[in-house]
Amino acid sequence: MSNTLLQDILTGKYDNDLCDIHAIVSTRMEKLRNPNTTGFKVGAQVFFNNKVNPQYLRGMGATIVKVNRKRVKVKLDRPVGRFQGIINCPTNLLEVI
Repeated sequence: MSNTLLQDILTGKYDNDLCDIHAIVSTRMEKLRNPNTTGFKVGAQVFFNNKVNPQYLRGMGATIVKVNRKRVKVKLDRPVGRFQGIINCPTNLLEVI
């Protein structure tokens, strides 16, 4: 961050905009903490990416049924291996279609 911006904030140049700056910074920090949660909404179609194990889940389609802080619950389009129904998994294993 530039020293000029920091000095401007410290000297009060942006006092009228502090609430907006705070909201923007908070939103950005949340996005950095949970980068994969954006785009994951209930009803969204997803598929398992190449990071998932067991390998037979790779490329399988599913529908998001619940979004939590760091994980989502998905309902598989069809049973595969030992998995059927709803699976709770981290978002880094999924790609939105």
